Amino acid sequence: MTLPEHSPVSSPDSRDMSAWANLLRAAILAIPEAQRNMLFEQVRDVLPSNVALRKPPGPQRGSPLLNNIYELFKNDPGAHHAAADVVAALEKRGAEADPKPVRYALNYLENRRYLRRVGYGLYQLASGEIVQGSP
Repeated sequence: MTLPEHSPVSSPDSRDMSAWANLLRAAILAIPEAQRNMLFEQVRDVLPSNVALRKPPGPQRGSPLLNNIYELFKNDPGAHHAAADVVAALEKRGAEADPKPVRYALNYLENRRYLRRVGYGLYQLASGEIVQGSP
């Protein structure tokens, strides 16, 4: 496979775009499927914000605590929440809010890629976008 002669940014020629697409497709297919999601997370910052990657569906099973935490993040998709903030928000709603199970639930949701850890003890909805449907 050869590289396109012109950058797709400077030349809107469809042959160049097709060559770039084929190059990217071949590179992605060379990565083991089990490692692709990790790679996409690492390069998400260079993708345009309007590129829609498949988002994982919400958790299908789990305790009411897990579902309440996921709903909290869904209602404010761009916000960063710390465990203490989640506990306070759940208490405000009248839901279970013991700090230790909340931290475990946050860790579980992050490991399953529903949430993304953005700092020490800070979490955000993985896509940072509004998610449709129930958890």
